[in-house]
Amino acid sequence: MDINFMFSTALEKIAFLPFGLTMDMYRYDVFSRKIGTDELNAKWWEYVMKYQGICAPVARSEDDFDPGAKYHVPADVPYMRYFVSFIIQFQFHESMCKAAGHTGPLYTCDIDGSIEAGKLMAEALALGSSKPWQYAMEKLTGQTKMDARPLLEFFEPLLRYLEAENLKSGSLPGWTKVTQCPSATDELKFSDYVKDLYNPNAEQMGFQASTAAWAYQTNLTDHNRDRSIAASQVAAEFDKKFGEAVKRDFNLSMITDPKERRLHDKITKLGDAALSAEKFKELQDIGARMSGIYSKAQICLDSTVTDLAKCPTGQVLDLEPHITQILATSRDPVLLKHVWKAWRDATGKNMRKDYERYVELKNEAAKEDGFNSNGDSWRYPYVEVTENYNDTQFMADMRAVWQQLTPLYKDLHAYVRFKLKQQYPTATIASNGPIPAHLLGNMWAQTWGNVQGFSQPYPGEVPLDVTPAMVNQSYTPIRMFQTADKFFTDLGLIAMPNEFWNKSMLEKPTDGRVANCHASAWDFSNRKDFRIKQCTDVTMDQLLTVHHEMGHVEYYLQYKDLPLPFRRGANDGFHEAIGDTLSLSVATPAHLKKIGLITGEIGGESEFLGGPFKFGGPASDEAVIIINAKQ
Repeated sequence: MDINFMFSTALEKIAFLPFGLTMDMYRYDVFSRKIGTDELNAKWWEYVMKYQGICAPVARSEDDFDPGAKYHVPADVPYMRYFVSFIIQFQFHESMCKAAGHTGPLYTCDIDGSIEAGKLMAEALALGSSKPWQYAMEKLTGQTKMDARPLLEFFEPLLRYLEAENLKSGSLPGWTKVTQCPSATDELKFSDYVKDLYNPNAEQMGFQASTAAWAYQTNLTDHNRDRSIAASQVAAEFDKKFGEAVKRDFNLSMITDPKERRLHDKITKLGDAALSAEKFKELQDIGARMSGIYSKAQICLDSTVTDLAKCPTGQVLDLEPHITQILATSRDPVLLKHVWKAWRDATGKNMRKDYERYVELKNEAAKEDGFNSNGDSWRYPYVEVTENYNDTQFMADMRAVWQQLTPLYKDLHAYVRFKLKQQYPTATIASNGPIPAHLLGNMWAQTWGNVQGFSQPYPGEVPLDVTPAMVNQSYTPIRMFQTADKFFTDLGLIAMPNEFWNKSMLEKPTDGRVANCHASAWDFSNRKDFRIKQCTDVTMDQLLTVHHEMGHVEYYLQYKDLPLPFRRGANDGFHEAIGDTLSLSVATPAHLKKIGLITGEIGGESEFLGGPFKFGGPASDEAVIIINAKQ
């Protein structure tokens, strides 16, 4: 009954709003001569299409004057009053309902018999036009501005219902921009469908999913997790419905334009959304559990303690910054082995069963998209059919490149292994064997920069680490990001937008929130909201990571106006390479001197303001977060 009541009201109130706006937006532009006398009818239908999404059922021309078919045009009656009235009446209604003591949903309010509500109205009406209208508005509503919020609150249950039903039926909100209704023989252009229908809705869906995911990743609570999963489910349902609609309504064989064929392919590859709603929810639950295990994991410094709850005060360690610092600076092989193993006990061991099911579900989704496995799906961004470049060739190229690199890696490995044997004479390191993972200064042994202090080829030279200089110069995380922003703008690239500075999480929260500190760059799909999530420490390594992450955001900014399915790196490697390319320059002594972090002559007897140079790559396996509608 409530939904039917609101629907009935909406057919009168909501349907009227764009018409009320159109009438005078059109006439304002006629009077200002923005609309010429030779286009009076064409522009009328352009405005009707723009605001109402209504088209003419028969052909119209400049021999016609369709605005004149409405009484208020020949009668010289302004019409904006009706649009305004439909907005402020809900403000009035809300205020009078409060005066009447109503506490339920706004659409159930009846002010009948309320003297207080009547008094409020009478005081506003008594002013007439003796004062500016804002006084009457404030007298009646407590504010001086017109605001659609009460109207939206009134219809909020209906909006939720309509969103769900449209998602279920595959009916996209919005319309293509044609002023004359298409005939039965007309075909909707795929490019118009993407531009006018898919893209705006996918952007909105992506923003909602990204917002919920951000809330969870920056505050790891069960409530936020559930909201993030729910938003992902809605986005997945969107992807599935409209992927199916594109397959049904736009036969790929009929699309000849290469760019449109590429769009078709990207929209119809559903990813995880190809799963049933139940299995998609299961996959999201698994992902949230695994992410939660990793992000919340802690270990005890005391190796004799097996129950974290009994760990002595001050010895409970997080990955960032505690464990990472131990691995980077400690030269105690027993301690290094303890934290290495304890971290894996706290993380991977606890997600093993979930991961096995995750693999099953990911493969199932990939097969729904036509792949043999999820590995094929992950490699698909590198496959370019129009360039005759297939998956087999990509894998062959990767193996060939690795073969090119193997001699260099093996020589580096042998050299570092020898130095590690010298540094840790009591550790078991076979002369011709693999290197124990815990001795390389990094939790995953993926970069080895932290062993340079005792392994560099010329020990007498002062290596480069500007961390002490950064500390001495009172660098903060925000200053590190400002430094990176200047680096980008000095290249003539786009500065970080206001939303970036206002909404990013650039430091580890100190307000009690538990956040996922894994550095990541985020695109919120709305062409203006881009953020970084990073628990930034004031170190040279982190300064490089800052530039790397900002490289992702710069990439987002450069392609933000493309159709949503094209808002990706040229392939997955491009996104990572851009940030690292810039970090190669940032890490040079010449650049560090330019920004005042080293002094002296470059290449000679340089006076470095820091200790050992730790150049093991700019970042520790950062993530790029681009949550569009498609997950």
